[in-house]
Amino acid sequence: ILHTYNGYFELGDLEACKRYHKSLVEITTRAGDLLDLSRRAVEHPALVSLLLNKHERAERLKVSMVVSLECPLSGLPVEDVDICRVVACVLDNAIEAAAEAEQKRVTFTISHEKEMQNKIITVSNNSSKPIELSEVFALGFTSKKGHQGVGLINAKKLIDRYPHCGLEICNSNNDVVVSLYLACSK
Repeated sequence: ILHTYNGYFELGDLEACKRYHKSLVEITTRAGDLLDLSRRAVEHPALVSLLLNKHERAERLKVSMVVSLECPLSGLPVEDVDICRVVACVLDNAIEAAAEAEQKRVTFTISHEKEMQNKIITVSNNSSKPIELSEVFALGFTSKKGHQGVGLINAKKLIDRYPHCGLEICNSNNDVVVSLYLACSK
């Protein structure tokens, strides 16, 4: 790395040096984020494994995916297989939509609502067009070519089996935001 910097300095190519430095910062930031995520695997191995897999998929599609874990992953009131099926569906939709958008970005956040003791999973993505919210949970609704339109309706049915949990979708500016509310103590 130092030899590369030195080469740019000797050539007097400060712009190329800046680009090189920026790419190094991006690589180390991304690696640090993934390392932090990997360390959290003991809290919920299935969900962390899924997030790492989806992060890799987003990267292959040139989509920037940010994962923010603001609370412990343990204690989710939904069976592991169900939370992973729902999150996988939502992330797949978000990554595919973001890949078609001008700004290719997906954000995944787990936060804790202290007053109600709830955990909230939020997935947002930049979209090239807003979605029709009144139809999003209808059987057969899809905005993607070659898809059957069963993913979100199945995700909602899974979550609706759990008391005090819910799945909501909204448009916000050029973003689609999916919120999964998980009541941890009722």
